[in-house]
Amino acid sequence: MDRPGGIFVRRAEQISDEDRILVQSVARAIISDRRGALGDQIYRRGLLEVRAPHLNLPRFRPSRAHRAEPPAAASPRRDLLFHNGLGGFTPDGREYVITTAHGQVTPAPW
Repeated sequence: MDRPGGIFVRRAEQISDEDRILVQSVARAIISDRRGALGDQIYRRGLLEVRAPHLNLPRFRPSRAHRAEPPAAASPRRDLLFHNGLGGFTPDGREYVITTAHGQVTPAPW
């Protein structure tokens, strides 16, 4: 228990909602005392049945038939400090501003 690749048993009341969602998103199995016997949960089929039996979501219907036009590219700011062609610091040094043209991407890690 509590070793990498092992079983981690936690009380739901002791985990924040953000941490619970993170753990459930990477877990291989989630077993709950509210979902029946252990054997039933192990052999149950279907993601929605196991993780969210109360959800009955409608099929996705896109609201647009085409992509929206991209916003007009902003002209590069001349007042940035340490400007490198993509961005630089504001004069007060509190923000880093990145300006790209349509189709231009930033290098990693952005």
